[in-house]
Amino acid sequence: MNHLQSQKPHWLSLSHLQIRWLRYLIPLVLLGLAVHVLLPKFADLEKSWKVLRQMSGWLVGLAVLCQIGRYVGSGLLLQGLVQLAGGNLKLGRSMIISIASASIGLVAAGAVGSMLAMYNWILSTGINKQGAGLTAVLKSVFTNGLLFLLSVIGLIYLLLAHDLTSAQIFAFGFVLFVLLLLAGGLIWGVFHPASLQSRLNKLLAFWSKLRRKPINSQGAAHLVQQLTEIWSVLRSGGWHRPLAGAIIRSSFDALTIYILFIAAHHPIGFGALLIGYGLPLLLGKVSFLPGGVGVVEATMTA
Repeated sequence: MNHLQSQKPHWLSLSHLQIRWLRYLIPLVLLGLAVHVLLPKFADLEKSWKVLRQMSGWLVGLAVLCQIGRYVGSGLLLQGLVQLAGGNLKLGRSMIISIASASIGLVAAGAVGSMLAMYNWILSTGINKQGAGLTAVLKSVFTNGLLFLLSVIGLIYLLLAHDLTSAQIFAFGFVLFVLLLLAGGLIWGVFHPASLQSRLNKLLAFWSKLRRKPINSQGAAHLVQQLTEIWSVLRSGGWHRPLAGAIIRSSFDALTIYILFIAAHHPIGFGALLIGYGLPLLLGKVSFLPGGVGVVEATMTA
């Protein structure tokens, strides 16, 4: 059944001129980011090469295979969502689109930039603009939702199983509280959309007073409509294959990190892996400013 064709994500509605403009803008932005981000890293290549040479070769090869498995999982996720929308997308192309759009979001543009890039690329699969928009949004829902769950589990484990300072307990406890509050608010909003929209309007009005700038009066309505449309699609079925793809993707990604630690002669436990995987990637995706990679690296190191 074509579940997505009738949906209309207003914020992803782009004109033909805007789409052509994005096709030229994205490569230019990536080129500029490559110069800005990669050139300073060249000084560290020699040190990285020395570390790589000290690793067990067969374990590095196994980590590469796990990353290939991660890309397959991403492809299966997007392929399942495209089929749910009534389109047809081969696994290879699905993998390429997933990798390219994720790279844009991680390096600079955040979750919105990643979804816009994906929206642009999957329009040619036979899906209309509304279906392509919700496909891009739903992919983010599956991937970030799983990272969200892993982050919550990791934070709970960190608070219960580790000796932390008072400052660390406060910081991690606050992050956990915010994540749970966000999840609870979204779940409550699905069943009470009118009340959610009213509260969002009040929040936006307060934010407008602080910034002394006018607000988008339709912003809250569009957000609530998008939330209810996503819930409607998930309830109608067809989510099993995308969920399986998301699980495969995250499992192989975490396994890659685990194997590389073993290859570097610094094995870690399951708890440390869980803590250092979900939350850093989630923060990197949420970041809308250039430096998403830096957000991930810094949080994993911490």
